[in-house]
Amino acid sequence: MRMWMIEPKLLCRKHLMGSHVELHMLLGSMEKCKNISGFMMNIIDGKISPLLEPFSLYEYHEQIKEEMLRRGYNHNSEINKVTVQRVLKNYRQYELMKVNRSHSVEELMKRCPECRRRFENEMLYG
Repeated sequence: MRMWMIEPKLLCRKHLMGSHVELHMLLGSMEKCKNISGFMMNIIDGKISPLLEPFSLYEYHEQIKEEMLRRGYNHNSEINKVTVQRVLKNYRQYELMKVNRSHSVEELMKRCPECRRRFENEMLYG
């Protein structure tokens, strides 16, 4: 599970839709009070680099949803802001944890030629 925390228009279809699913999975896990510390204490280049940003879940879902709709995809799975706020009370220890966006971009560019193409086009024509 991971939150790229990259502007959704830069994500290819696969990563956009996958991010959407993973946000719902994260919320489901948190509603069940599952331990997410393994995703929060990831070590990259000798530093803690969280893969999740739970306190951005609702806002990032809204950004993903808007991009899905902009591209003409269906969206039928709302996330309730009040539910997210209630669930986050059990995860206060992660309130200040932030995904390193530059690491996310770097990793995604290595993994996905389509995301890399979208990123490069945005840099050229942005």
